[in-house]
Amino acid sequence: MNSSNQINANSQRLCAWGGPVLITTFILGWGIIGGYLPLPTPMDSVEQVVGFFQKDPTMLRVGLLLTMTGSAFLGLWTAAISVQLKRIEGGQHTPLTYAQLAVGAVSIVEFITPLTIWAGIAFRPEIDPLFTYRLNDVAWLMWVCVDASFIVQAIIIGIAILMDKRPRPIFPRWLAYFSFWCSLLFAPGGLCIFFKTGPFAWNGLIAFWLLAIAYVIWVLTITAVLLIRVIPEQEREALQAMRT
Repeated sequence: MNSSNQINANSQRLCAWGGPVLITTFILGWGIIGGYLPLPTPMDSVEQVVGFFQKDPTMLRVGLLLTMTGSAFLGLWTAAISVQLKRIEGGQHTPLTYAQLAVGAVSIVEFITPLTIWAGIAFRPEIDPLFTYRLNDVAWLMWVCVDASFIVQAIIIGIAILMDKRPRPIFPRWLAYFSFWCSLLFAPGGLCIFFKTGPFAWNGLIAFWLLAIAYVIWVLTITAVLLIRVIPEQEREALQAMRT
């Protein structure tokens, strides 16, 4: 295999690991260091919300910074998927490839924006409790409710997989149906704008936990398929093409 093919495969592997890095930094930075686990609730009082940001603002900012850094790795993961979708579509005109890349890039912004709002609150937690309370609401609603890009990304990936007419598709077909199901599980997050308590609140079993767990499993599953099957098979195909 020539060096360019090897470098390309290694670059794809590096990008594919962006998904697990994203998940790790979110759990560690946002959940543990930032202190968002266990989850605050929409029914917390002004005093409770302000107290959360005043308790240890330095550690909170460290956790949020780590999470914002991890969010950028979503771009690498999205790029690795785009390379394979381009193989499926073929040719110069690959709209699903670019659509998937676009919504993946938008997802980074959707992650970073509420994190930045929380960081801004933690920067001056002692000023204007009511404003802190309102900004916290905005950040949480964006964090859970703004999930359309994830839904669209999962649907695009599923459609592209089913379009692959190879005898042995690049991605296994079960991954398409898995992506469609995950897109449905992401959708209830948007309902948190209507509820302050119960399973559809921003800390609820359906709106938050179902979405979060489905997203983690989806990202890790696609990553595993990329690393275990897709990229190695692309390397083997390139090697066979060189020999013929």
